[in-house]
This record gives sequence, C-alpha cells and structure tokens, in this order.
Amino acid sequence: MVSWSIKLLNTKKIAPNSRIPALVLDDGQVILETTAICRYLECLYPEPNLFGDNPMEVAEIEMWYSRVSFELMLPLMHGFRHTHPHMSALENQNNEFGLAQRELAVKSLGYYEEVIKGKEFIACDKFSYADIQTVTSLQFLVRLNKIDLNNYKNLSIYINNIAARPSFLA
Repeated sequence: MVSWSIKLLNTKKIAPNSRIPALVLDDGQVILETTAICRYLECLYPEPNLFGDNPMEVAEIEMWYSRVSFELMLPLMHGFRHTHPHMSALENQNNEFGLAQRELAVKSLGYYEEVIKGKEFIACDKFSYADIQTVTSLQFLVRLNKIDLNNYKNLSIYINNIAARPSFLA
C-alpha cells in the first residue's frame, strides 16, 4: 500500500507556483494539480472510479469536465482576475475584458441551470470527476464574481447535494 498525505500549508516549499493541492508521497515525490492527483489515486484505488468504467463513460466525463472548464470556469476566472481590485497587483488587468468574461459566465450559468435540471450528476448517472470540478468551481468562482447562485435553483440544488456527500470536501 502506498502512503501519502495532502499538504495544504507551506506550499511554496512544496510547489514553487504555490498551487494547491499538492500530494506529497512518503518518498518525497510531489504531484501537483487536482486532475493529476485524482488520476494517481484512482490508479491505486480503482473503485469506485471517478473517470469512468467504459469508453463511453470516460468520454462523457471528460466531455463535461472540459466543457465546464472552458465554458464556465475560465470566464469566471477571467472575470475575477480582470475586475477585482486586489488582483491588480498580480494581473495586468483589462476591466472591459473581465466584464465581458463575467457576462459570458452568466450566460453559461443559465445554460448549465437547464443542463442540470432533474439530474443528480453532470455526467453519466454517477458521481465523477466532472462533479468534483463543477461543484468546487461553482462554489468558489461564482462567489468571487459576486454572482448570486440563489438565482440558479437547479444549480443550487445540484451543488448542495454533491457538497453534502460524506466524501466531498469543499
């Protein structure tokens, strides 16, 4: 059995880019980035899987993860990075671009509000990596952009149901 721990403090010592999470193995090797960590852990502990049981599930999970990343997460990130005053020290801000990205994100939220309607999970009929990324991004990035998730009933229900899972740490 492989021993490991997730380190969230002193990340500059672990990862010069200060990104978290960082998975530090007992032998000192470090794996950065959520997707890489989840794939590593799934290789060690394949059940229950997060990335699919068969080619169609793998494709569907990857599709939804990619769509959410590019259609929702990226505009929300740009909206925050280019409009929030505290980001000006870290970013060559373009307020017009940031506002346009935030508007694009709001349109995407409307789209995903309909996609998730009546569904328990974003991909397949089971909890997957796509749900982890979707919910954590929505919980974090929507709030940073001062968008009220209460205006999105279906997304709010989805987020609350996923976040209530005993294994879900947000």
